[in-house]
Amino acid sequence: MISNNRLFNYNLKLFWCLTNSCTPWCTTVSASPSAVAKTPDAELSFNAALLVNAKVYIIADKYDLQDLKALAKNKYEEVVPENWNSTTFVASLKLLYEDILESDRLLKYVAVETAGEHAKELVDRGEFVALCSEHGELAFDVLKSSLKHPKVVKCAPLTIVLTNQDIFSRPQVGATTTERRSG
Repeated sequence: MISNNRLFNYNLKLFWCLTNSCTPWCTTVSASPSAVAKTPDAELSFNAALLVNAKVYIIADKYDLQDLKALAKNKYEEVVPENWNSTTFVASLKLLYEDILESDRLLKYVAVETAGEHAKELVDRGEFVALCSEHGELAFDVLKSSLKHPKVVKCAPLTIVLTNQDIFSRPQVGATTTERRSG
């Protein structure tokens, strides 16, 4: 039987290998998206980076390794802007909401803020909708986050700003626009 210490050392070595590009499929875990050639392997590794870092975060949480949790969170933050519209992003959300305690919000916050920022696009993804249907807490967190990210819509070059006085005052019959405001 494998001891917990030996399993931990294996997981730590695996994480080190993945984040330091020991294997060809994960060469982009620690690289920026612009620094990597756009090849199918690069796309796979960017997508894999979300899951790898979520799993490492979960392992670090299990063994109470706060520095490793922080590193996994930082690595996740680096790759999520380029991969939020992918099946692996949804899979990482599922991992976070199924395998981490409710009180642990560090990586969940990063993932939920990203989902909230792109909620309009993500609701077109069937797997995201299914996940939100299964996990009400996730759906509520994404809803709260999406309200923090208002969308600005510009319909025309003209912007009209109405004050409460403009909205609630009754115009006087026969008065001109300037008389209405002063009256």
